[in-house]
Amino acid sequence: MSRFFADPCFGRVVGGLMSVLRQTCVQLALQLVGTEEGRRLRRGLAG
Repeated sequence: MSRFFADPCFGRVVGGLMSVLRQTCVQLALQLVGTEEGRRLRRGLAG
C-alpha cells in the first residue's frame, strides 16, 4: 500500500483533483478500503 502512495503519478492525480475541487469548496477524502488498516480505521470512527 505504501508504494501506491509513493507513486509520483498518484501525487499528480491527487494534486490535480484537489486544485479543481478547491474551486468548488469540496474537499477530497481518501479512504483505505479492503485492508486491515482500513477496517481498523472504520471501526475506530464508528465506535
